[in-house]
Amino acid sequence: MSEGGVPASPGLPPRYEVQKFLGQGAMGRVYLCRDAELDVLVALKVLAPQYAEDPSSVEQVRAEARAVAKLRGCPSILSLYGFEQHEGTWYLVTEFAAGGALDQRLKRDGRIPEEECRRLGAEVAEALHFAHRGRVLHRDIKPGNVLLDEQGRAKVADFGIAKVLKSESAQVSTMTLTGTPMYMSPEAILRAPMDARSDLYSLGCMLFEMGTGKRPFSGSHFEIFLAKTADGAVPPDPKPLAPHLSDGFCALVRKCMATKPEDRYRDGLTLAAELRAVTRAEEEAHLATMTTRGKGGAAMPGFPPPSDRDGATLREAPPAAAAAAEEQEPTRRVPAPPGAAPPVVAKRFPVLPVVAAAVALAAVGGWLAFGRGGEGTPEGPPSNGSKAAPGPAPGPKEAPPTPEPKGGASPAAPDPKPGPGDAGKPDGGGAKEPAPKPPDSPEPAPPPPPVARIQPLVDLPPPSGTLVSVPPASDLPKGFVLQDGRIWCQGDRAEMVLVPAGKFLRGNDATGEFADASPRREVELRAFLIDRHEVTVAQWNEFCRAKGRTDPRPLIEKDAERLPVVDVTHDDARAYALWAGKRLPTEAEWEKAARGTDGRAWPWGDEEDRRACNTEQRPNENWRDKAPFLAPVGDFPKDESPYGAVDVAGNASEWCSDWYLANFYGIDASAKDPRGPEKPGDPEARSVRGGAWKIHPMMTLLHRRNSRTPEERQPWLGFRCAADMP
Repeated sequence: MSEGGVPASPGLPPRYEVQKFLGQGAMGRVYLCRDAELDVLVALKVLAPQYAEDPSSVEQVRAEARAVAKLRGCPSILSLYGFEQHEGTWYLVTEFAAGGALDQRLKRDGRIPEEECRRLGAEVAEALHFAHRGRVLHRDIKPGNVLLDEQGRAKVADFGIAKVLKSESAQVSTMTLTGTPMYMSPEAILRAPMDARSDLYSLGCMLFEMGTGKRPFSGSHFEIFLAKTADGAVPPDPKPLAPHLSDGFCALVRKCMATKPEDRYRDGLTLAAELRAVTRAEEEAHLATMTTRGKGGAAMPGFPPPSDRDGATLREAPPAAAAAAEEQEPTRRVPAPPGAAPPVVAKRFPVLPVVAAAVALAAVGGWLAFGRGGEGTPEGPPSNGSKAAPGPAPGPKEAPPTPEPKGGASPAAPDPKPGPGDAGKPDGGGAKEPAPKPPDSPEPAPPPPPVARIQPLVDLPPPSGTLVSVPPASDLPKGFVLQDGRIWCQGDRAEMVLVPAGKFLRGNDATGEFADASPRREVELRAFLIDRHEVTVAQWNEFCRAKGRTDPRPLIEKDAERLPVVDVTHDDARAYALWAGKRLPTEAEWEKAARGTDGRAWPWGDEEDRRACNTEQRPNENWRDKAPFLAPVGDFPKDESPYGAVDVAGNASEWCSDWYLANFYGIDASAKDPRGPEKPGDPEARSVRGGAWKIHPMMTLLHRRNSRTPEERQPWLGFRCAADMP
C-alpha cells in the first residue's frame, strides 16, 4: 500500500502519477492518474497478473482495444487512449469521468427523475448505435459501466470486457463473465446468437432501475434467468413501483425488455429518438452533429444502410451458422400478419410452465423461449395448466403459416363463430352456417388431433427390468405419448420409463468415505418419468440447432450420435431440459430410478461386476478391446435398473437438480418427496450421481454421492432428464 492509502501500482512509467485508487474491476485495478506530459487526468486500468502474464489474454485485450479505439468520435463513449506495457505491466489508458459511475448515483439518490432518465438513456442508446455501426457489441450494459462526466453526461465504458476474458485458459471463469445476470438478455443467457438488440434489452433493464430505484428482477441468478427466458414471459412493468412515471416511458422500457428480439427497438437510433420524443430523422441529424466520424444515417464500411439495419446482421455467430439455424426452424420466425393484435402470452407462474411453449407458439406463430412456473423449474415438475385466449382471425387473403406445435399441443383455437372447416375465415369462406340445434341437443365432442409418430434418435431394445410398467396413454402428461407400448417425449424424442409412486430405501449406513450417504432409510416419492438413457450427442445437437447455440458436438467417433453428451455445465443441462419440456431429476428420484425399491448396490444386484458397466479399470476384453471411453448408450445390458433405465452405474455421471451438502442425509428428516438443501454450501456445488468411464469403480455403487461446482465441465459428466406425472 503506498502513501495516502492508495494500493501500490508497480510497473507504471514515471509519466503517470497515481492520484487515487478508483476501484477493483474484473480485469484488475483502476487508478486515477495525472499524465505529466499532457497535464491531464486519465484513468489507468492495470491488468491483473493472471491476464498480464498470459500471452493469449494480452492479445485479446489488444484486439479489443483496437476495436474500441475506432469508436472515438462519439461523445457518449468513454475514449480509449492506449494499451501500453511497462516493465511487464500491461494497462489501458482511458478518459477520466469525474462524475463517477451511474450505479453510485443510484445508490446515493435512489431513483432518477424521468426527464433525466430519458436524457441519459438517449445518450447511451446513441453510444450503442455508434458502436453497433462499427460492429462492436457491448454485452454488459449496466449502471456500473455507464460513467458520468462533470456535466452529468453519460459515458459508456468497458466495451467488450466480457469478450476479452474468453480464452481457453479462462474458460471456466468466463462462463460467468459474458454479462451481468440482472441485465443480460434472454439470448445472452441461452448463449444464442446476439445482435444489437441484446444491448438494447440491457439498456431497458437499466432504465427500469433508473426510473423506479428498484431492479426489474429479484432472486438468485438462476431465478432471474428463468424469469427472463420463460415461455410467454411478460416484461415487468415499472408503473406499480413508480406511479409518477409516464405511461409512454413505461411502455418504452417494456418494449426494450421484450423477450423476443424482434419485439424490441430495431436499433439504438430509433430508441434514442423515442426517448427524446423526436423523429428518427431529427435524431439522425442530432447524432451527426454530436459525432466527429460518419453521419447518423450513413452506412459505415461493412454495415448495411439504415433501411436494412434491424440489428440482425451484427451477430457473434458466423453467418453460415446463423443461416443454418434459420433453416432448422423456419416456422419459428414467422412474422405476425398485417393488422394482427399483439400476441397473447401465457401467464407466468412463480415456477416454470413448460407446456406454455405450445401455447406461445400457437399465439405468436413462432419464437420459443424457456419456461418458468411454480413447480416447473428444473428443480421441480413442469406445470401443465396454462392456456392462451384465441387469437384474432387472419384476413381472407393472408393467413399466417401455422407453426408445428411443440410438445404435442394444438394451435390456439380460432374464433368459434365460423363453421367447421372455415376456421380463420371471417365470413366462413362462403359456407352456410349450420342449422342451430335444439337447446337439449348436446354438441358432439371434436375428434382429438392426430399425433405424429415419434421418430426416435436412439431406439434401444424394449426395457427388461423387473419393475417396468407402462401407464395408460391418458395418464401421461402433455408432451408425452405412448407408442408401441413405450413412453416417448415429443420435445426431444427421448424414450422414458415410469417410476411409480411409492417407497424405496435411500442411502447407506456405511461410515468413512461413504458417510455422506448415511443413514439408510425409507422415503416415499410421487410418480415421475425419467429418461431411459443419458442425453446423447444427437439430442444435444438438435437442441443446439433449435436454439442457435454454437456448441454442438462433432461426429468424429464411430456411433458418435449415440454417445452421451458430456462437458456440459449444470446450466447447460437445465437449459436443455427446459427446451425439451422436462427438468433435471432430484437426487432422490435419480437413486430410486437406479436402485428400485430394495436398496440394491448395483442395477444387477449386490455383487460387484466390473464387466457389467462402463467404468475405469473395466477389463478391456469385454468391450471393443480398447481402453475405457464413452460407450453408446445401452451397450451394457446388465447396467439396466429395475425400471428400465440404462447406464446408471457407468458410462457418464449425471447432474441432479439438488444442491450438495455432505451431511444433508443426516439432517434431512423428509419422509416424502425429499429435495436437496434450499441454499448451497461452501463451496457451492450441485449433486452428481452415477459412475462413469473415467471414474473409479467404487463410484458405480448406486448410493454413492458426488458433487461438482455448477460451472464445471468434465469429459465424464453428462445428464438425463425427468418429468412429473399428473
